[in-house]
Amino acid sequence: MRVMTLSTPQTFAAPVTIGTTSVPEGKVSDFLTGRLLKDTPEEYVRQNVEKALVRGYRYSPSDCEPEFPVKVGSSRRRVDIVVFNPDSEHKQENAWLLVETKKRGTSTSNKTEGIEQLRSYMAACLNVKYGMWTNGDEQLFYAKRQHATGFSIEEIIEIPAAGQSEADAQRPKRKDLKPATADNLLFAFRRCHNYIAGTEGKQKADAFWELLKLIFCKIEDERSTELGFYATAAERSSADRSEADGGCVYCDATPGILPSCIARRCEGRCVRGSRRKQPPRRPWRVLHATECLPHGCHHAQSAAGRATD
Repeated sequence: MRVMTLSTPQTFAAPVTIGTTSVPEGKVSDFLTGRLLKDTPEEYVRQNVEKALVRGYRYSPSDCEPEFPVKVGSSRRRVDIVVFNPDSEHKQENAWLLVETKKRGTSTSNKTEGIEQLRSYMAACLNVKYGMWTNGDEQLFYAKRQHATGFSIEEIIEIPAAGQSEADAQRPKRKDLKPATADNLLFAFRRCHNYIAGTEGKQKADAFWELLKLIFCKIEDERSTELGFYATAAERSSADRSEADGGCVYCDATPGILPSCIARRCEGRCVRGSRRKQPPRRPWRVLHATECLPHGCHHAQSAAGRATD
């Protein structure tokens, strides 16, 4: 029996070269440079921040450099990550953002590894605008303000992303939402949980349920056309002063304003100082995180109810 075969041209995809280099045990490949580094608890935090700067804040990898040396007084120090002005030469005078990453558990007040280290680096870099300090569990942001007689370094809520102004960063829009990268979402949840447990004196289980309320508030807020679940630096400091001075911690009655997401007053049922009462519960009421912590809010509880129905 004779078998006829048809000769038809066949097309093949172009060959693809795949790198198969493995990372040795105890090493980690640097996200920005590809260099092999020792895998340490501090390096773990830095690698997560590097990914967040590029994927979340949208800085160009070519404008970022790890372990950049800067002159501080008569000595030279290495900054964990430096973000430079776009397309500028990597020099100390072109530094725009300084980032110090520490291993988990490092205290902000540590004499050599705390926030004072970052502040000294910011003071040494004349044109730097912003700074970030984090140990994974805690994350602090700073802005350098120039004055006629010198400069000051102030804590702020958030640093701006690439192409974003500081004002926009303080009042985010939907387009400004950052994707979760690597373990940074885990870090964010841990920071919230630790804040609740630390400031409210709650056990871990109770703090978890309070955190869950905040997550539902965040989900509900991101479903709306305009974000409202946030607070600016001025509003946060005003809230702190209001509670310390015995003013209402839920409305903009004296002595100052509270977060912009609280659009209405408490209608005379203010919560003052230590004589706190349950705030009026309404479906439209979305409180900023620090106000949600003592009692939770109706909006979060309603969202939680809908999710479990």
